[in-house]
Amino acid sequence: MHIELSRKEIVASLLTSLGTGLRMPLTFIDAHHYIQHSQHIGKGLRGFKLYLKQFSEKLTVKLVRLMEDGDYVFAHAEYHFSASVAAGFNIFRFQDDRIVEHWDNLQLLPAHHPISSLTAGSVTIQERNRTAANKQLARYTVEDILLNGDNSRCPYYFRDNVQFQHYTCRHTNSTGNDSNIKYNKIHRVLGEGNFVLVVSEGRRADTHTAFYDLFRLENGRVAEHWNTAEKILTNDHTNSNTKF
Repeated sequence: MHIELSRKEIVASLLTSLGTGLRMPLTFIDAHHYIQHSQHIGKGLRGFKLYLKQFSEKLTVKLVRLMEDGDYVFAHAEYHFSASVAAGFNIFRFQDDRIVEHWDNLQLLPAHHPISSLTAGSVTIQERNRTAANKQLARYTVEDILLNGDNSRCPYYFRDNVQFQHYTCRHTNSTGNDSNIKYNKIHRVLGEGNFVLVVSEGRRADTHTAFYDLFRLENGRVAEHWNTAEKILTNDHTNSNTKF
């Protein structure tokens, strides 16, 4: 009997199959049109299969949050490797019921690091009728505070007892952001209900960096925040597509 999966179910099946050797979830990828933006994975479906071979059973993926916005499904997950762990985001673009494009942003940490501290918190999607407004609010939050360094806007955007995960208002000085962190451009804003992911580009110290910021909003203000930062490679990436 053929069982039709939703786009979220397809992404969940694909991500949780990594490191298991299962090949069925790979059939959801359109081999003829698949565009890979991950810097560590080769071109197309063949590149993805070659990438998976190096893990065998050395990788376990724990899916924490899964959201959908139009043709995009985006996931927040933990990656448990043999010698390290990572918190990361994946974005998949669909065409009908097939995956045709993929982006990711992973932050690697030592294996002993308490990875759950980077992903813990609320997971329930609410406020679906406020998706558009929440996406706009998250964009303005990043623009005003992280791009323009205007900390005077913090009380406007953030709830009093907001739970921060990485660098936001409490990690900045009175004149703006940490001088080692500079956001330069927003590339994409995706959201479902009270969860919004903002994909940005900038620099951390002297390193060209991709920033993925996930916000949970509540009654028009940011209530929780998660973030990953990954170096943007210039020469040794494994495909010719850009990070964004």
